[in-house]
Amino acid sequence: MTTEESGSETSARARRWWIIAAAAAVVIILVLVIGMATGWGRGSSTSSGGPSASSVPGDSDHSSPSPSTTTGADPDGDTPATVAPRETSAPVPLDQVAEPASGVRVSLASITAISGQASVPGEVAGPALQVTVNVENANDSDALTDTLIVNVYYGTDRTPANILVQPRQDLPLSIAPGEAAQGVYAFTVPEAARGQILVEVDLSVDLPVVLFEGPVS
Repeated sequence: MTTEESGSETSARARRWWIIAAAAAVVIILVLVIGMATGWGRGSSTSSGGPSASSVPGDSDHSSPSPSTTTGADPDGDTPATVAPRETSAPVPLDQVAEPASGVRVSLASITAISGQASVPGEVAGPALQVTVNVENANDSDALTDTLIVNVYYGTDRTPANILVQPRQDLPLSIAPGEAAQGVYAFTVPEAARGQILVEVDLSVDLPVVLFEGPVS
C-alpha cells in the first residue's frame, strides 16, 4: 500500500467517526427536547415547592377551635368547669309570702290583667299580666336587690312570657332596714293559658330564687 492510499483510508475513517459523533449529538439533543416537552424532571404538584390542599387560602378560617379554648373549660385541665345551679325554693301559692333569707319577705302584691302595648320594635301588643312584687326588709341592715330578675311562665310546659318595656317600675337597688318597696313588671300572657302561672323572683345572687305558682282569673 502506498503512502497516498494509506492517507486516504485514514481520512475516510476520520470522516466516518465525525459523522457518527454528529449523529449521536443529534440524538441526544432530540432526547433532551422531547424530555422537556413531556415534563421529565419536573416536581409533582404536591411537592414542597408547589401548592397543596393544605395551603388553599381560607382553609384556616374554617377550622374548629381546640378543646383548650372552649368557654368554661378548666384552665388547669381538660375537664370543663362545672357551674353550680342556683338554689331555688319550692313554689308557694301566688297569694303567699316567700322568705329567701331571714327577715327578707317577698310577696306578689297584685297580678292584674291588662292590654299590653308595643313600645319598642319587636314587642307585640296583646293580653298581658301586670305583676307587682313587694319586698320587705325586717333586718338591721340593707337588703340588696341590685341584681333583681323577675320572670313569668305559663301553661303546663312553663312557656316563658315576654316582658314588656311599659308599664314598668323597678325596685330600688337596696331596701333600708324596716322598709318595704314594690316593683311593677308586665308580661304578655294569652288569656287561655292563665290557668297555670309561675312567677320567678331572683333578688340577688346571694339569695335563693323564690317561686310563686297558681291560676290567674
